[in-house]
Amino acid sequence: MLHKFLQKIHHALLPNGTLLISTPLNETQYKEHTTEFHIREYSFQEFKNKLETNGFSIENIYGISNTVSIRLASTKLGFSLMGILNTGLHRIIPTSIRKTIAKILLKKDSEGVADSCTLTQDSLHGAFCQIAICSIKHTTLSDQA
Repeated sequence: MLHKFLQKIHHALLPNGTLLISTPLNETQYKEHTTEFHIREYSFQEFKNKLETNGFSIENIYGISNTVSIRLASTKLGFSLMGILNTGLHRIIPTSIRKTIAKILLKKDSEGVADSCTLTQDSLHGAFCQIAICSIKHTTLSDQA
């Protein structure tokens, strides 16, 4: 699906145009329908490969984080909550219990109060979303050989 979407953008973009595209950052094995807003989520490597395969060069990459995502990525005693989430173990815990744990451990407001976000260039540490600024990859004679 993303492949066709990127092909259409590549075809429509002027040769000197710029593509600004984002996707949730998902380094877990669970990529399909993890949120109600996205059919598929991508790790950085998957995102990069999809863009490059479809004729784009990433000029800049940005990570969007907030205090909750930074806390998830923080390592204590060699473990991070993000590492545990990446295993998928949390999926066996009922959502209501997970929300309570998140509220206590992460000081997360599950009532919907938004936390301010930070945009960081060239770093995805603690990021929950990735943004790529891309140009059309120009082929050279050696690329065609």
